[in-house]
Amino acid sequence: MSKTVDQVLRDNVALPHFMHCMDQRGADHLVRFWLEAESFRSASWSRVRAQNLNSVKHSSLAEPVSISPDGPELHQNTLNDFALHNSRGNPSLLSSRRDSSNAEADPKANPSRAETPGRQAPSRTGTPSKGPSNSTLRDLSDTLMKSIEKDAVTIFTKYISPDAARPIPITEQIRNDIVAKICGEDGMVDPNCFVIAQSVVFSILEQQHFTEFLRSHHFCKYQIEVLTSGSVFLADILFCESALFYFSEYMEKEEAMNILQFWLAADNFQNQLAAKKGQYDGQEAQNDAMILYDKYFSLQATNPLGFGDSVRMEIESNICREGGPLPDCFTTPLRQAWTTMEK
Repeated sequence: MSKTVDQVLRDNVALPHFMHCMDQRGADHLVRFWLEAESFRSASWSRVRAQNLNSVKHSSLAEPVSISPDGPELHQNTLNDFALHNSRGNPSLLSSRRDSSNAEADPKANPSRAETPGRQAPSRTGTPSKGPSNSTLRDLSDTLMKSIEKDAVTIFTKYISPDAARPIPITEQIRNDIVAKICGEDGMVDPNCFVIAQSVVFSILEQQHFTEFLRSHHFCKYQIEVLTSGSVFLADILFCESALFYFSEYMEKEEAMNILQFWLAADNFQNQLAAKKGQYDGQEAQNDAMILYDKYFSLQATNPLGFGDSVRMEIESNICREGGPLPDCFTTPLRQAWTTMEK
């Protein structure tokens, strides 16, 4: 129930609530751009990899092989699958691609294609025949690249172009960089062409909108949906301030408050040392660790947790380390405390 911006953008349950909130704040186009650009990047790389695989598999040096009667349609089906994957939510684009695909497959609609050796019906006499010709592979490659370019131009027109209805707030330099990556000198579109713009939009969502989302009734609705889903985990409670308050009351009634208090204190100690990346005062860290040790682990502990001698000796060794304790000095009791609370 405690999420970052990135987690919300990739969570199918939280995302609709975030979209509703952004819509009310007039910033839903920022979220839509980020999602469409991310989908474009992922789908484009998939198509580029598939094209490269096809090029290797059907190189000009390939041995003649026998193919089934529906062999030539295999590559067309693959192309259609790619188009379908990257065109969900855009029926007109998918429709136009299907029309162009059918035109290629129909010799009457495209006479020049009918003369291409790779498009001729395969032999049914059992005589081995070659796979797709170089020209067929080039046609497939061109089609894939054009579809990537078309998708990139669509996103650019909707969100990047100066005359877009709701453009995202980027600099002219970033816009020119995107244009250069879409219109590459080698004729290829860079699948990462929108990455910099995505980072700008992500920062805006994080700094200007996300805090308000967490305070909104939209986020409350999301939390209720999680709580009533039957799939609430300990982490959802411990990292959610409002839920932790009620969990603390419950643990107190269960006479297990010491376990929760130790976990919170030791986890905070661990995170603070880890954040300093080794640049901390070893003596000061040892003093902080000894406070936890004296309270929960020593033979005279004021709030003993009931850990055995082996755990206590391990902690003593970790705390008395030369140079001071490491961030993970309480890892073993932290893990056991977590397991106890979970059960």
